[in-house]
Amino acid sequence: MTERKRSEEQIAHLAHYDALTDLPNRVLFRDKLEQSLKRVGRGDCLAVLYLDLDQFKTINDTLGHRSVMNC
Repeated sequence: MTERKRSEEQIAHLAHYDALTDLPNRVLFRDKLEQSLKRVGRGDCLAVLYLDLDQFKTINDTLGHRSVMNC
């Protein structure tokens, strides 16, 4: 694999995953949701599960951004 190809894959990954947790981010969520909505037919069902982690924003703001800045 060429260095350029590796760099392109890393950029694509960073665009869709959180740098601290490596969890999918809202950009990837929105893309996947739009794809799913296009595939849902009349009479079909689509469910979205939303988890709200208590104080995660505070943890991410405290630890996440500083960690990213050091990279």
